Amino acid sequence: MKICILHRYPISDVILTNPSMPYFLEELKSRGHETIYMSFRDKAMKKINGIKFSYIPFTFDRGKSFDKHLKSLIFILIAPYIAYRIRKLKPDAIYCDDSLLFYGYLIKKFTRLPVIIRLGDLQTGYLFLKKSRIHRLLFRLFHGFEVHSWKRLDGLIPISKPFERYLVSKGIKESKLSTVLESVDLKSFGNKSRDIRKEYGLNKDDIILMYHGVIEPLKGLDILINLITPILKNNSKLKLFIIGSGTSLPKLKALARKRSIENSIIWAGWVPFSEIKDYINSCDIGIPIRSDNFANNFVVTSALLQYWACSKAVITPKLESFKEIIQEGENGFMFDFNTRELSEKLENIIADKNLRLKLGRNGNSTMKKKFSASVIGKNLADAIEKCL
Repeated sequence: MKICILHRYPISDVILTNPSMPYFLEELKSRGHETIYMSFRDKAMKKINGIKFSYIPFTFDRGKSFDKHLKSLIFILIAPYIAYRIRKLKPDAIYCDDSLLFYGYLIKKFTRLPVIIRLGDLQTGYLFLKKSRIHRLLFRLFHGFEVHSWKRLDGLIPISKPFERYLVSKGIKESKLSTVLESVDLKSFGNKSRDIRKEYGLNKDDIILMYHGVIEPLKGLDILINLITPILKNNSKLKLFIIGSGTSLPKLKALARKRSIENSIIWAGWVPFSEIKDYINSCDIGIPIRSDNFANNFVVTSALLQYWACSKAVITPKLESFKEIIQEGENGFMFDFNTRELSEKLENIIADKNLRLKLGRNGNSTMKKKFSASVIGKNLADAIEKCL
């Protein structure tokens, strides 16, 4: 079977957000499928033996917010052209490994071929589920279209079981669904090559908490700063590392000053993916925070899996996706929003090094069993074949 895989991101960027992709492509090849990967042009020109690449005539820079959003808009506007390019390739099916809103539906309309999509996010939830009445009305309107588009597709691959259950509740046939989890590639998270503590003037007995990722409102870092203020003020050995950049950064720095904890937070800025392991290996506790936006109930963040890949203790908000995989007190802890629970549980983890080590070991075991990139690559190939 000839399968066209469609994504905005060039393969070198996709690997950073979906580490299972190379394993998935290799698995399709080993099963005898002819595979074509279509995306914006890859500056790195990364190749995978046996996989054909077809490029849209623009480059794509995921690290630059303006370029990312502009090219995403272009990707939608030129959908008829992309569909024309796909039809010329004469594939038997199209797999969209990109949950860009309505995109799979548009491609199916223009190509009239079987289309399967990966659902990594509830996009309308992130866009419109805010506090105002107008936003809620817009969500109902656009989400109605979103559900309609899902029903017209040939297969959907949600990223978590809570997402699958939500799709079923919206009338999606179970026969069209195959859940395939998020992944992490252990090869990218080995031993550290830099002494981050030394570089930032931190002592060996300092306790480092860490968040890494984009810094946007949906991440909920304002919630984290508010909840963690008392424990930071009461423990001079405790530091919070925030790695990343985004539109929320100025407001968060102002909030830290307002809370008088600016000296307890280290703003590391954007760090290249290849260096993330050095920062994670230097921390003690990872906090993959997400806001209480309804859409966050369906996402297991790659940050959580990366902490586990480095055998670090984690504490997460009580969102449905985290509840599926966190065993309280065994491979992590969870906390309610707007309570003292985060501070209380952090105090226990900070005070007990053996507990931190146990949480990290068990988290690493969970990651290897359920989220290894090589395993997820095979699961993704199984899901594609099931849908076709």
